[in-house]
Amino acid sequence: MTETVTGDVAPQETGKNRSRRSVDPDVKRQRLNPLDGDVDGVSITFDGNSSYAVRFGYNPDLVAQIRAIPGAAFDGNDAWRVPVAQYDALAEVSASMRKEYLLDVAAHDGIVSLAQQAARERQDTAEVQPRLSEFHPRDEALRGEIISVNDRYAAQLTGNGRRDGVAFVTLHRLADLSEAVLKGDKVSITYDEKGRAKVGQLLTVEEKLDASLGKSVDGVKVTQEGGQYRIEFDYNPALADRIARIDGADFKRDEKIWVTDANLKSFVARAVNDMRKEVVADRADRDQMMEVAAELIDSPKTHDAFTADGKGYSGRVLAINDRYVLQHSGKDHVTLHRARSFEELPAAGQNARISYKQGKAQVNEQSHERERNQGVAR
Repeated sequence: MTETVTGDVAPQETGKNRSRRSVDPDVKRQRLNPLDGDVDGVSITFDGNSSYAVRFGYNPDLVAQIRAIPGAAFDGNDAWRVPVAQYDALAEVSASMRKEYLLDVAAHDGIVSLAQQAARERQDTAEVQPRLSEFHPRDEALRGEIISVNDRYAAQLTGNGRRDGVAFVTLHRLADLSEAVLKGDKVSITYDEKGRAKVGQLLTVEEKLDASLGKSVDGVKVTQEGGQYRIEFDYNPALADRIARIDGADFKRDEKIWVTDANLKSFVARAVNDMRKEVVADRADRDQMMEVAAELIDSPKTHDAFTADGKGYSGRVLAINDRYVLQHSGKDHVTLHRARSFEELPAAGQNARISYKQGKAQVNEQSHERERNQGVAR
């Protein structure tokens, strides 16, 4: 209620009224439902006045998330400061950051296990444990073979002990590297003062091709027979397009392999190197879509879109990334469409009918009546 003041002297306020009027609504929300806590790698502390101190271990993905909050700034010491007015944004972002932290911990544990196993195989003796490190000297190259890679980390064999033969392994966060690395790559990795790492190849792509002959590396296997290279990989139109750019490359439909002239080694080596990087990137984008589906639907059943003429799928578009469009296609079913199939991508959240003609995806708006009939969740 508005107070009316008469004369030159305002009526005195009670302490209770004065307190009620002075409390910022965002501070009040914080008091009623505090965001404070140290959970899953992210600590939040309210200063009692105007901002939160948010602390977490180094992770560029976490930095990117908190940086997106308006007014968030690093204090130059050990915390990010977030205005109390951004209560809602911090609540949402902190939940996402904590999920990212758990995913990162799982990936880190995974690369440690893989690296230890791979390093033991390269030691002179199994009696000593490989020595793993995450120390990255500045402006000093770390040289050696990449012995393990997962979706977030790479492990590099950087040396062996002279006396006991123990393997020295350095772990790298993929997000810090200037380019993708693959298992078997022999590289130099040099960190600058900002913690960014430049990757240099110690092997040429031709040498990498020779070293991988007869082995399936990141989904691509190359063998050499009778003056020809024979290249095998699971269906992926991006890979097929890349190998098809080599003069004379021919697809043997009955064997499901590509064949090229061995005299074109340098062209084949570059193509295979590109294809293997594409497999790794494609796998990461696909896994991202699977995570989205699992967040929105319990035990989703995932299908790749069948692209025969006339085939179509109706439902809400759940998510889009560089390589995939994820669509809810009824009840607990989701469909993955390749983004490259679209001339014009649908929008996330759009209710669409996606149909195929000559391998191309066409998008039409779906009626609400059809959506209800198909049981699409709202």
